Amino acid sequence: MRRQAAQHTTYRGIARVMALILIFLGGLTLPAEADDHPLPPGLKAREVNPLRGEDLEKALTPLEQVLASIEDPGFLNPDQHADARDPSRSAQRAYVAGREAFLDGRSFDAIPRLITATRLAPREPAFNELLAKVYAATGSSVAAQRYARQAIASEPDRRSALLLLLRLSADTNDHQQTLAVARRIEQLLDASDSPDPAARIIRSRVLGQSLIKQEYLAAAIEALDLYLNPPDLPGRNGADTNIARTLLAQSVPTRIAIGNMHLKLDQPAAAREAYERALGENTRIHNLENRLLPNLILADLRLEDPRTARDRLIDRLNQHPDDEQLIKLAGYLFSAGAGDDLLLDRLRKAYERSGQSDTMAIALAEALPDDEARRLLMEHIAAHPNARTVIAYTITQVLLAQGMDKADSNDIDRALELTIDLVDRTSDLREPLAWVPEAQRERLVITDRLATLTTRNTRQQAIAHHLRGLLLAPMPGRLPEADTAWQAAIETDPTYAPARATRAGILITRGELDEAERLLADVDPLTTPGLAARAAQIRMARQQYASALNLLDRAEESGLADTELDLIRGQILIRTDRVEEAETLLLRALEQEPESEQLYRALFTLYEKQRQTDAKTANTKWINLMRQILKAMPTSVTARIKLAQWHATRRQSERAEIILEDLLIQHPDNHLVFRAMLDLLAQQKKLEQGNERIDLRLAGAPDDTQTLKEALRFYQRTGQQDRYAATAEQILVLSPPSAQRTMELSRLYIQTDQQDKLDGLVADAIEFIEPHRPYGLAMHILIGTDRLDDAEQTARRAASLFPDHADAIHYQHYLILWTNGHEEPSMAALERTLQANPDHAPAANSLGYALVLRHEQIDRAIDLIERAVQQDPNNGSYLDSLGWAYYKAGRFGLATAWLGRAVAQPDGEYPLLHEHLGDALYRANRADQARRAWQTALDNFRAGSWSGDPELDNIEQRLTDKIEAVDRGETPEVAPIAEQHSDPALPAPTP
Repeated sequence: MRRQAAQHTTYRGIARVMALILIFLGGLTLPAEADDHPLPPGLKAREVNPLRGEDLEKALTPLEQVLASIEDPGFLNPDQHADARDPSRSAQRAYVAGREAFLDGRSFDAIPRLITATRLAPREPAFNELLAKVYAATGSSVAAQRYARQAIASEPDRRSALLLLLRLSADTNDHQQTLAVARRIEQLLDASDSPDPAARIIRSRVLGQSLIKQEYLAAAIEALDLYLNPPDLPGRNGADTNIARTLLAQSVPTRIAIGNMHLKLDQPAAAREAYERALGENTRIHNLENRLLPNLILADLRLEDPRTARDRLIDRLNQHPDDEQLIKLAGYLFSAGAGDDLLLDRLRKAYERSGQSDTMAIALAEALPDDEARRLLMEHIAAHPNARTVIAYTITQVLLAQGMDKADSNDIDRALELTIDLVDRTSDLREPLAWVPEAQRERLVITDRLATLTTRNTRQQAIAHHLRGLLLAPMPGRLPEADTAWQAAIETDPTYAPARATRAGILITRGELDEAERLLADVDPLTTPGLAARAAQIRMARQQYASALNLLDRAEESGLADTELDLIRGQILIRTDRVEEAETLLLRALEQEPESEQLYRALFTLYEKQRQTDAKTANTKWINLMRQILKAMPTSVTARIKLAQWHATRRQSERAEIILEDLLIQHPDNHLVFRAMLDLLAQQKKLEQGNERIDLRLAGAPDDTQTLKEALRFYQRTGQQDRYAATAEQILVLSPPSAQRTMELSRLYIQTDQQDKLDGLVADAIEFIEPHRPYGLAMHILIGTDRLDDAEQTARRAASLFPDHADAIHYQHYLILWTNGHEEPSMAALERTLQANPDHAPAANSLGYALVLRHEQIDRAIDLIERAVQQDPNNGSYLDSLGWAYYKAGRFGLATAWLGRAVAQPDGEYPLLHEHLGDALYRANRADQARRAWQTALDNFRAGSWSGDPELDNIEQRLTDKIEAVDRGETPEVAPIAEQHSDPALPAPTP
């Protein structure tokens, strides 16, 4: 846009002043000054913008000075070279076998043979060099370098090993080693009587590329000069000669790179010459004239030669009048202040001729004054509402061109309106959000505007809330706000599925399955893949595998195809031991998405589980899958991790560590790699190394929850309880408030005797969790370790802190005591419950029933249980308790009446209720009815699943004995009554 170009220098000057102020205040390094001309489309600032200050001073350092500043590493020091000994025959045989395997393409078979050879002859340079080549071929650069260095240490003048190490060093960005090795190669070449042009070409090209990465640009140009003007290569082929010929075929891209370096050195004339030489030498790169045009135009403008820039462009436009890239360049010339009326006329015609294409609209907007450009773009978007590129350009280059800090709030709102409109039409949340800056401060500006934005309808308002949640969620400590935003989206438009799916996923991750299920209860999960996935995940987490699979079947029938759904189905099949079906499903999905690391990981998990039942078959499949992923995706994280794990299982931990170290260099933020390294260190019992890695990683991001979780896993595996407890607390404190978080922190605090923290935690969480749950967990842990007094103190303290919940706390204490077999203390806990709340029906029933079983205070027991029945007259347990109390009191008529009501309730199939009824009926001289009740009890027991119920111990034998006694005309053994009541003689059975 013309106004932007005119004010470019002014804005740059203001920014420069502000930077100087910040430097004076401390802590900021002055950046390289931007070039006066905006960049043409297709060029990156870091590739062509001139350097300034210290950066420029470094870039101008001559090659000789750069090389002279490097110290030789130890393996290049002649004083440290040991004489190589003749290898033994065993070593030679191992070497030959390894070489044959390597030449046959079996690199992984070659490695163990060559390792054997190097162990038998550790100073044999040929053995070490070949092993280095094999490791390099498999992607293990660290190991390859180590053996290459050993080869050089044994034979300092071994040129092939030096060239190999040179390339490996450059590939791994070990620039110091690259420069040292390059210098040694040059010294050997200069001292040699026989020329080696191939070695000079390789050395010059690799050295030049390394110097470019280090920003020694003048030195890089000097190094690449020999590469671009090579001596004649020998006619015969050889490994180095073939490499050199391959490199020479890349001379045109190298000249382009040199041109870019000249631009960075503020040498536009030299840059233009390099670009023109590239064009003159080009015979292979298609359409290079158009592709290099942005570079040439930029060089022309920096030489203050806009006429040449326009002539170049018009010449190309004459040949390709509708080329979109050329049209973009025409727009750029206007933004750079170098356009003219002829170019503007061409742009207008191109826009109409293209049917108002998006690209032409952007190019024309670049040529127009600001107001006219804005009007054009808005009209274009109105006519083409799905014009993603125009919308993105309008947002970034018009509405927010000066940055979030300087943007008018109305322009920010308009940008958000355009984004929401696009999401509403396309249901795509990825591309429309691409314009959002990464900086948290700027993202917060956007989330604040989203919170107050007025949209066209409720659907768009829901989208605004959802976008706000997506932007907040990755920010440290902002997940609760994101959750609130998603809730607002759902409340605003209950039919907006993406917000429900997103929030349900968060709830499932927290373990709040009931809440997630309620969230999805009133929507059809088969409307979107996201909803179907969440619904299936809930069922899977509840171990409702058949229901989950049924849902996935219906989703597939509805046409909801999605890799996530396949993965969930595979996980369910694996968990239910249907490994063959899981394998078939995942392999079929892998055929459709052959580069899906998620599918590979699921298959590896399957085979690792299968090892438990068929280790041989599973290991074979696991290794074959590893080879498959190494072939399909050799540099993928999953492939390299599995290769390292394979080495670890073969007791080759050093090689596994080398692979993982390589991965950590390439992917320093990947948590899967970090976990694999920690697992290896835990397996080797290298606690200190693991702790150091964790501490170093957390030093840069102390609140990185994923790193903390990996650390927790490591501490648990290595038995570091103190570190485990501290890390677990940190993870939980960082997580958003929830019932699960409260319970997990409660467990941690009681295990580490931090009662004061437990009390504060429960007080803060009172809104969403009742105190008896976290305190109940604490009491469970204490009672489980025979700390009954501490458990009672915990209950009493909790009841005093939360008097409104005292009855629930004491009753929870009773339940835990009772289930752990502590009868006397449990009775006391019931008494405390009723003191806190005399109408607590469960406590009244439990205490009354306990007194009945103990044949104590039967009259009080009846009063207690009647109190419970009054509050819940249809509770089968209460009715049984009351009937059984009357039985123990010898009042069999009332007993049969209440017990009859108990078995008539929905839960009346419980065998003990029918046994009680049978005993009461027999006491009431109703033997036939008693037998039928006992038979029902026996049938219910045999038909149900009652294992583990202590009240049903030996019930089958008791019932059988009673039934058989009646059938024989004998008196069955029924339950006794309380001693304080007369125990009349049992009636004789009716014949």
